[in-house]
Amino acid sequence: MKHWVWITVSVLWGGLWISPADGACRSIKLTPEPYWVSSAAWTPDGAHLLLVDSLTSRVLSYDVNGRQQDLTDEYRGIDGFFPVSVESIPTAAGPKQLLQLTHSRMRVVSFESASSLYAGFDVAPPEDEVGTGPGVLRLQNAQNPLAVEKVWQFALVGDPTSSMTQRRLVGFADVSRAAGGGKDWSFDLVTLPWGQRDRAVTVSAPTVSAPDFDDPVRTYFRLGYPLIAALGQDVFVLRMEEYPKLYQLRGAATGRTELDALAGLDLGQRTALPSFDRFSEAYPQLMQALVDNPDKAPAALYAQGSLLYVLFRQRVDQPSGGTRWTLAAIDPYDENGDYWRGEAEVVGVTSDHLTVVPGDKSWAFIEKGRAVELFTEQDIPTMTLVPTEQVAGIAGGPRSNGLTRLCP
Repeated sequence: MKHWVWITVSVLWGGLWISPADGACRSIKLTPEPYWVSSAAWTPDGAHLLLVDSLTSRVLSYDVNGRQQDLTDEYRGIDGFFPVSVESIPTAAGPKQLLQLTHSRMRVVSFESASSLYAGFDVAPPEDEVGTGPGVLRLQNAQNPLAVEKVWQFALVGDPTSSMTQRRLVGFADVSRAAGGGKDWSFDLVTLPWGQRDRAVTVSAPTVSAPDFDDPVRTYFRLGYPLIAALGQDVFVLRMEEYPKLYQLRGAATGRTELDALAGLDLGQRTALPSFDRFSEAYPQLMQALVDNPDKAPAALYAQGSLLYVLFRQRVDQPSGGTRWTLAAIDPYDENGDYWRGEAEVVGVTSDHLTVVPGDKSWAFIEKGRAVELFTEQDIPTMTLVPTEQVAGIAGGPRSNGLTRLCP
């Protein structure tokens, strides 16, 4: 049961505005509900969440009281608008939105006017080179045997004050290589300078080989939970092997390509996924396998400040059922290899699935129901806002495996 603290209530312009007392968690009804949240990001002032609703190709803005504004008309000037993910990124000109359109198109737009295109490029060669639009780089890849076709998850690294062309995109992608007049396909972690797909190279690790297309490692990257995050100039990957491991690409912003494991960090065992022939048809069964697993298993990776955070899930049978969600703080830079900093249960959040959005003021836990079918309406009634200082406090106590509580 969620325990509430005192709140203050005031009326603004005929509407009810509720502000939490300092340190309070809030469970907020989303009005109206989105249909299918694939990604979300905070606006720079922390007053609104931008939600990508992939089912309806919309970008929605929710304030901290759960009221929705449809911003989609602001994006109509973007060629081929079909949002997959959104991020807030720092630039020399101020914060911008990084939009992923399909799995091979990136666009950067301004918060002030989303219809104003700032920069962008196509990771994969477009089918139609006609009508490039303003600020869109369409680069040829004729001489490079490695072609990035679809990027499933990515992180952007580089100096926040630098230009976009000085950043690097690091992501898990379907790639192809020319072979005997055809193509050989694989799934790899790749790194490339922003806007220069002809300079993409694969990232390697001594004990890690590229998985096959039907390998659970690739499947996990397609399920929607983030498994890659950036801290400063480095990129970290939660690779869902049978026993998941955290990997570090140190100096990713400088183009390094050597991946190292954080040795000795026990993250348990991944949920076993059913085999399938077609991902779209098997998607509900894959997601339900995550829900039904009675064992604690890692689900997602996030970064904030100097710490990584791993989200864990576990089915709860008694007394009320649902899912127990916990968040673990990890310091990947500990000189002694003592990475684990503590773990806390997100009290009162028991939904089947989550979209988690770290923010400077609050973390948003967007609570989602059962995945009935790929890109079919999903029940997304509420979100819980947890003050960022509470999340940071996970690492503030004794360094042990004891479980504390967020929103106690």
